[in-house]
Amino acid sequence: MSVSEPNPAVSVASGDAADAVATSASMSSAVLTGLGWKVATVLVSDVTRIGVAVVLARLLTPTDYGMAGMAFIFSGLATIFSDLALGGALVQRREISEDDRSTVFWAALAFSFVVAGICIALSPFVAEFFGRKEVEKLVIVLSLSVPLSALTTTQVALLTRRLAYRSLEIRQMAGILAGAVAALTFAAAGFGPWAIVANSLVASAVSTLLVWRFSTWRPRFVFSFERLRDLSGFGLRLFGIRLMNYASLNADNTLVGRFAGASALGVYSLAYNVMFTPLIRIANPISSVVYPALARMQDDLPRMRRAWLRSKRLSASLLAPAFLIALVSAPDLVPVLFGEKWHAAVPVIQLLAVAGVAHSLVTLNWTVLQGTGRMKVAFRLGLLVSALTVASFAIGVHWGVVGVAAAYASIKLPVVLIDTYVTTRAVRFSFREALLAGGSILPHALLAAAGAWAMRIALSDLGAPPVVRLLVVVATACLLYAALLIVAAPGYVADAREVLGQRIRWLARPLPGPIERHLARAGTPEDRPRSGWHGYRPTALQRQLLQIALGDPDTAMQAWRSLPEMFSLDDLEPGSFELMPLMYRNLAAAQPEDPELPRLKGIYRRSWVKNNLLLGRTSEIAETLRDAGIPTLFLEGPTYAARFYGDLGLRPTSSVHLLVPASAVDRAAVRLARRGWTPRPGSGAYPGWRLLFDRGGNICVLRSSVAFDYLAAGDVPAEEALWSAAERQPVGDTEVLVPGPTDALLTACVAGARYGPLPPTQWLTDAVMILRTAELDWDRLIDLAVTHRQHLRLRHALGCLLELPVPLPEQVAYAHAWLAQRRPSRRDRLAFALSSGRLARRGGLPHALAELVAATAGESLVRTTARLPGHLCNRWSVEHRWQLPLAAGRRMFDAARRA
Repeated sequence: MSVSEPNPAVSVASGDAADAVATSASMSSAVLTGLGWKVATVLVSDVTRIGVAVVLARLLTPTDYGMAGMAFIFSGLATIFSDLALGGALVQRREISEDDRSTVFWAALAFSFVVAGICIALSPFVAEFFGRKEVEKLVIVLSLSVPLSALTTTQVALLTRRLAYRSLEIRQMAGILAGAVAALTFAAAGFGPWAIVANSLVASAVSTLLVWRFSTWRPRFVFSFERLRDLSGFGLRLFGIRLMNYASLNADNTLVGRFAGASALGVYSLAYNVMFTPLIRIANPISSVVYPALARMQDDLPRMRRAWLRSKRLSASLLAPAFLIALVSAPDLVPVLFGEKWHAAVPVIQLLAVAGVAHSLVTLNWTVLQGTGRMKVAFRLGLLVSALTVASFAIGVHWGVVGVAAAYASIKLPVVLIDTYVTTRAVRFSFREALLAGGSILPHALLAAAGAWAMRIALSDLGAPPVVRLLVVVATACLLYAALLIVAAPGYVADAREVLGQRIRWLARPLPGPIERHLARAGTPEDRPRSGWHGYRPTALQRQLLQIALGDPDTAMQAWRSLPEMFSLDDLEPGSFELMPLMYRNLAAAQPEDPELPRLKGIYRRSWVKNNLLLGRTSEIAETLRDAGIPTLFLEGPTYAARFYGDLGLRPTSSVHLLVPASAVDRAAVRLARRGWTPRPGSGAYPGWRLLFDRGGNICVLRSSVAFDYLAAGDVPAEEALWSAAERQPVGDTEVLVPGPTDALLTACVAGARYGPLPPTQWLTDAVMILRTAELDWDRLIDLAVTHRQHLRLRHALGCLLELPVPLPEQVAYAHAWLAQRRPSRRDRLAFALSSGRLARRGGLPHALAELVAATAGESLVRTTARLPGHLCNRWSVEHRWQLPLAAGRRMFDAARRA
């Protein structure tokens, strides 16, 4: 079971940490730059696309749209074949050579001419399939787009690798504008479907010319079959995924065009374009920017998880309301923008919008699989999703375009669950976190849509014209949604402003004072404690303060200077305030003239004085219990500051934690009461712990167990291993027993990493300081965690440590990886969920249930349930089972009174 290396654990060098911070900063800057240019493209292209779409819809008929759609189904498939996804392989590789670049260029170009020739040869059969002779010429002309697309494969991949979004987006905007001019010219001249074809070809040609203008790379006459085979391993899987995605996205068009005709396909195409405009204009830009960034992070899964979840939250918070606005406004949107001849598109738009809301939850799933190179998983997932989607289309086409749209909406929710489960399992992320990243926004979007729908009904009853209804309904939905987010989900607003506000200046402008303060307090959704073990994970501000406290001086100084403008030492909650002495030490070494340093120095001195006084009380406690013959093991407290911090002032605390045998707890409490340590109401609510207080406000935590769910293995007491490996430490004139470093780390993770209304930081700093200052026995650590059924808790605690922006020994990652491979039983997962607060907030009943579930491992659920009354009687000191409801009511009343 060994996870340790032959050499002792050593911290990552500070230089490496600085490089990592610099890399992270540059990556964040590049992603923000990319998002800024993507937003600029959206603003330019959307105005252009909407204007062109409205004009073309009024100039062309549904039949014209349908015939162009038939041609694009086949030509779009041909474009996918043009480069075999080799460009994606260039982006994904960490390093590429000139042979790679030139080989991809010539292979894509040569294959594109083959594909174009096949298109031309098959064009008569395509026309015959759809029953429209005119489609043959459209397909022939559109086949020119295949070589044009292949000419940009390598250049676009190289610009993407460099994160050169400015060049990529300028050529995109120019192509869109040129295509729009061509489309309007052809439509006004009466060329029907050729206007749509001209739009695509001209946009592609202009885009190709500009990408060659912006890219400095030129192909050489080099070709390597070896490099092609190597790249095609990734590229072919990516190509297969694209092919399946294309099949699932175009099977509906094919079926409608074949069985319902060109006019029905025109209606469906318009509806589909309206519905998927939010997807194309919001999700695709985010995905294209996030993908290369995730590819760079593929060796740092915790960092990738944070970036992925944040991107999913941002994407879903924009997509879900956009789809719902399309659903509510469709009855007015269609006649106002496109004319009454398109009225058949209204129900189709509404049904497809329902599918779009579900799709907003999985928009970046494929991106993380591609970014981590898990193309086999992505391929199999794509195959399953495509099969389910195409099957639903085949069933729905019997009821025309409305049936196809309804089938798509009905299959989308099961597909979302399957897609998310497979993705999170492949990259070892949390399925629940992934769903909540986007799903938690849906109630707010639905409420806003419901309010807008009620407004539309009221305006219809008043006889308002469609254009007025459209404007008012859209404005109502947007305002309601913004208000709901600010009031009920401010984290989403704060997150969006933080990401987008650096590139869209007006988003970063201060809001009215109360709103700004509300958003500042809220942080991001993942920062706010929720029911669950997230309650012991640091907030965004705490992570930054931890970097200041535990990073090297240069990194600490950078993090200090980047604190929010509203940051104030006076507003810190206790968990953050505990970091002030460590922050003082780092900042004093990096910038001794900082104006806040005197205040931090005062906090440090106060901590030093208080810990010295508490160390004296520790010596008194040790002598008192020793005289009584009570074995005592001193856990966290001022002894930690002396052992692992090397300075009593660096670890603020007001408590001393003692571990005594369970049989001696009452005797120890009586002895300590004679020394001025007395209990208060509710001090015994936590199983196995008893809180005693002195007149100075200090706390003595008298513990008979490391934690209530730290279970024994067989007949040996659970804490026996801690006693056997204990070490002696001098405290004044007295020697006390303290846990060995390995046991101290386990205790910090087992007892400290638990839910709290305010995320704590002391267990994190204790763990980091133990890791940095002591040599640990990693095999023993894991053995103890597994033996005492704490492997899940240790795994999540180590994962939390790995997410901190501070250097840690590499053995932490090894141990976490080993624990992640161990599959916990359902009983283990349930016990952990109860004890950590994931299913219920902290309290006596969840703790008692967790202890029972863990203690009865291997027994049937029926037998466990039968033991519950007796277990509660023992836990709550109740003699008869009929007294349990009264005891539960009394405990609930006491808890409410304490709150």
